[in-house]
Amino acid sequence: MILMTGTTNVKRDFKRKMMWTMNRRSTANIRRNGDSTEEMLRVSWYYYKMGMTQTEIAKRLNTNRVRVMKLLEGALEQGIVEIRIKDPRANLLQIETDLVQAFGLQDAIVIPTDSADVSLADLNEQLGMAAAQFLSTVFQDGDILAIGWGDSVSKTIKHLHLDHIKDFHLISLSGGMLPLLSDWSFFGKYLQHLKILPAPLVVSDTATSEALISEPEVKEIFRMWELSTYALVGIGTISADATMRKKGYISEVQQAALRRMGAVGDILGQFYDAAGNHIPFETDARLVAQSIHKIKGMSNVIGVAGGMDKLEAIKAALKGGYVKILVTDEEVACSLVESQR
Repeated sequence: MILMTGTTNVKRDFKRKMMWTMNRRSTANIRRNGDSTEEMLRVSWYYYKMGMTQTEIAKRLNTNRVRVMKLLEGALEQGIVEIRIKDPRANLLQIETDLVQAFGLQDAIVIPTDSADVSLADLNEQLGMAAAQFLSTVFQDGDILAIGWGDSVSKTIKHLHLDHIKDFHLISLSGGMLPLLSDWSFFGKYLQHLKILPAPLVVSDTATSEALISEPEVKEIFRMWELSTYALVGIGTISADATMRKKGYISEVQQAALRRMGAVGDILGQFYDAAGNHIPFETDARLVAQSIHKIKGMSNVIGVAGGMDKLEAIKAALKGGYVKILVTDEEVACSLVESQR
């Protein structure tokens, strides 16, 4: 019995010694020579392929979770592991990042370009939906949204849902809004939150413009411009399809004159060249709108525009610093990024 007990004890002691030695070797393997490729490969395999948690890996290799995290980070940095997101929308996230970096924007929202045959109306509808979703996400209680003029802006407001927001205000940055509001169910739903300039975008003469601006109701809206949390503007072109032209605010002859002056686009009926510099024009004195120079000084100005026909106008608006957050389509976004390389 004594011999058997002694044999059992010897075996038990030998086993403990072997386990202690193996544990030391395991720890040494992890700690030897820093973060070796083999160590990072092994930890990455356990984590990404076998689905083990960091805690489970640490226990298996007799180390700690912090060590495992560092090995996983090292594997990513050294290219041992590459993470790929298998979804076509993932590419849009990279384009947005590139666009922000290329033009120093606060943010960018890029929608996919599904077809070259998409109409301008359909594109503006899609852009409006994307802009509305963005606004619904960032808008908070007590915020003020200043609304510009244009088709893409009207589509944005059409799709805007603010039921979760309390005590907010929507104010117009210009005249000419009422015709765009006529078909909005939004108009009736949020009527108590709206303050709209009761005037066209461009009036017949300077005296009329000055008289409107001196009205107490208009002055109140002007004061609220300075307090706005976000501003939403469209970006127009100097073409027959431009909303300014379609609404009769500017003629073909005037557009020809503007093109000779180097104009490529407009915001709130105020024109600018390819470098984003404002081009004074005869309609400026008859506008009922926020000054483009003040727009440049505002934070959180969201520009909603897309289509390759607007590429030059959008690019110039970004160069001029009028837009801080851009909502556009994939084709335009890629072209904008490429132009800065």
